[in-house]
Amino acid sequence: PSNTGINATVYGNIELAEGALCEIGSRGSSTDTQTTTLAATVTGKGTISSYCAESVAGTYTVAASYITGDLSGFSGNLVLPANPYVSAQRRLWITGEKSCPADPAPGEEAYVAITNQTLVTTVDWISGTNRTWLLGDNGTISLNGNNMLAILGAVKASSDLVKSGNGILVLGGAPQVSGKVTVYNGVVDVLDEGF
Repeated sequence: PSNTGINATVYGNIELAEGALCEIGSRGSSTDTQTTTLAATVTGKGTISSYCAESVAGTYTVAASYITGDLSGFSGNLVLPANPYVSAQRRLWITGEKSCPADPAPGEEAYVAITNQTLVTTVDWISGTNRTWLLGDNGTISLNGNNMLAILGAVKASSDLVKSGNGILVLGGAPQVSGKVTVYNGVVDVLDEGF
């Protein structure tokens, strides 16, 4: 949405071929907030990207996008990219019972990339061994309930690993973190002794 105060919800069925991109935009400013909710059923192997649509710096409130639709047939990438112009808190919320991406097929790989944003989940998610998690500057994982996120694949953080919320984050794929691990609430359980 581009008009002040308008929120958009996308319904229907979306099939993302490998290499295809579906972007979910949001905007949070001192005067208005716009959100986009992906309520569609998404299948395929492309990429879903959450971004903040601002192009100039300013004073912002929380800019959030939401996934409430069925991603149980989507085995592609999930990307939360940085925007150098925006100083807002940017969040992608995964809230639907079937809104977590599926594991890639054996022999295939996918990733979750979070740079200077926060991924918030309110549902349980077991992310398989063939899905890599890439955390850039200020990449944050927030478990906003008593839910669990188990990352069984590789976790690579180019700076810090930040975890907030009351839920449990399980790391099972030999995490590689360049900076410090910060746990604001809840639990981080590391299964690999090489961490």
